Amino acid sequence: MKILKRIVWVSFALLIGAVFACTPRQQKQAGNTELIADSDSVRLSFAFIGCNRIAYSDRKKSNASKANVPALKRIFRELTAMEKKPDLLFFMGDLVLGEKDTTALNTQLSAWVAQYEDAEFSGIAKSGIEMVAIPGNHEMLFYDEATHNEFPLKGATEDWLKHMSPYMPKDRNRVPFDSVINGATFSFVRDSIAFVVMNTDTYNAPAPGEKFGKEGQVPEDWVNAEVRRLASSPAVKRVFTMGHRPYYVDGAYDTLHSGFPDGPKVWPTMVEQRVTALLTAHQHKYQRWQPEGNGTYEIIAGQGGTYSGKDTPRFYGYSLIRVYNSGRAELITKGWDLPDPTWGAAPDNPTTIRDSVTLTWSKNKYPFSNL
Repeated sequence: MKILKRIVWVSFALLIGAVFACTPRQQKQAGNTELIADSDSVRLSFAFIGCNRIAYSDRKKSNASKANVPALKRIFRELTAMEKKPDLLFFMGDLVLGEKDTTALNTQLSAWVAQYEDAEFSGIAKSGIEMVAIPGNHEMLFYDEATHNEFPLKGATEDWLKHMSPYMPKDRNRVPFDSVINGATFSFVRDSIAFVVMNTDTYNAPAPGEKFGKEGQVPEDWVNAEVRRLASSPAVKRVFTMGHRPYYVDGAYDTLHSGFPDGPKVWPTMVEQRVTALLTAHQHKYQRWQPEGNGTYEIIAGQGGTYSGKDTPRFYGYSLIRVYNSGRAELITKGWDLPDPTWGAAPDNPTTIRDSVTLTWSKNKYPFSNL
């Protein structure tokens, strides 16, 4: 009888343990809670940041790369120190100050690469995180003092490829036409997650009678075709697109310098093909929206370390997306309050979660974040 009772109690304990093991855990999300199953493990994770170059007024306070070095080091070190490091890191433009001529661009990009590869700088180059570099307007354009506007810089793409090609996937699918001009636009797949990377300031020559070409251009036919191809592939579970410029800014579509002039040519295809999100920077702030009210997101992650005064970020930091085996995609954005001076270190400002949400295709319960 005693043996029978012992067997019953042991069986009951095992049953209770199994119930608790399968019970979803609660995770804090955007100030709320959501149930997430413990058994749902991460399939692929990636980080993304943009806009780390120093402000024009701080040019003499930086090294040869013109990067915000304290912020850059901190971001790299925090990513490499994670227990589950991201598989990839997308650096979405404005790594350097640029916007002058190819001599300055070459000098700054060379210095940036030297910092990245220096083990004592942060150790990220040897961390196993795959870094993917994307150019921004500060790498692709020059500032014209006569008109106070920015225009395509001839030769910038060639210089970008010379320094940054090691930080593009070797197995990337490339634009087959104008291979040099379109060399910074490509796609690739990692573990059934597809990425379409756009140079949103692709060089174009001046039209007849014009002095300069237009800014904010992409090879839209190729981008649209590639989004459709990947979205229809049985081997692809999710598609993300990314480029330096955002199309949706402060609650409205923007085709001027502060936004994406070619946005109307590619955004509808992203929505039509159920792209999870367009990831961008350019604006020195953090924003997350579903511009259509549901469906595809646009996320601006331009809080990498650039302070401009007029559209100041409230924090410096980085964003992460984790795609789980169930297909769920989770966004987490981390950061620390701005230092003083803004190009200095902030050792007393802790890194905290600023936004955390599951990227649902239906209208999100937490519809936007503007930080």
